[in-house]
Amino acid sequence: MEARPSRSIVPLPVSQIGQASDLIARAFFDDPIDVYMEPDEQVRARMGRRHLEAFVRYCHLAGEVWTTEGSIEGIAGWLRPRSGEVSPKLEVQAGMDAIPSLIGTEQWERIAAIVDCLETLHEQDIQMPHWYLMLLGTEPNVQCRGIGSQLLQPVLTRADAEGIPCYAQTSNLRNVPFYSKHGFELLVEVDEPESGVRIWTMLREPRGGKTS
Repeated sequence: MEARPSRSIVPLPVSQIGQASDLIARAFFDDPIDVYMEPDEQVRARMGRRHLEAFVRYCHLAGEVWTTEGSIEGIAGWLRPRSGEVSPKLEVQAGMDAIPSLIGTEQWERIAAIVDCLETLHEQDIQMPHWYLMLLGTEPNVQCRGIGSQLLQPVLTRADAEGIPCYAQTSNLRNVPFYSKHGFELLVEVDEPESGVRIWTMLREPRGGKTS
């Protein structure tokens, strides 16, 4: 696909969190974690943004969410340095504690081990202050047009200027070369034992010199 002209990247307004959550549901529809959570495509489609809106809200509260100006074609949700650990207060405020009841007990039990694995890897991989890329997704019909790269730039540029690393995790192999293109280096590649879902973790040192 041909790259589109650059779009202005702006902070996501609170009023557009619902739209952004619908977009993330479409972007993550075939993500291995979501597929494992609910293999039935029709049921998964009906679930929509139920479990994902809490993550968008949490990024808005504990970090930053960037999107395209005008129509929302993608979002990047980051947690600020020193906020990598989930804050119980903000977790409740974002609605993350309600996720099991929103998606169903069976679905939650299927992904609980994956969530635990992601959190454990995060804690093991990096202990110093860092930006954590919690969400990155674009509308399926505009993927591979450079929007994802544009969405990363505000925080990557700031991280470079401030000498702060960036951390990301993915369960989708096609995302690994994308992140590599933006300076992320592979840390861990592992299969979560219970689900068999493969997880990749990556770290991007600030450009201009590695942190100590």
